[in-house]
Amino acid sequence: MSALPPASADDLNTLCTQLARRAKAASALLSQVPTAAKNRWLLASAAALEVREAELLAANAQDAAA
Repeated sequence: MSALPPASADDLNTLCTQLARRAKAASALLSQVPTAAKNRWLLASAAALEVREAELLAANAQDAAA
């Protein structure tokens, strides 16, 4: 997926529709994963975010300043 914003309202609509379809498909797959496995993944993801907290906050500050 491109990091550039959509060029028009039609492009944005198409992008949002595609993302919604992908999210729905992912939801169907994830509903079959055991809760314990999802919880382990969530905890690992939270830990990874905490490890990179300073880096992520700095990047966010740069984005907000732009």
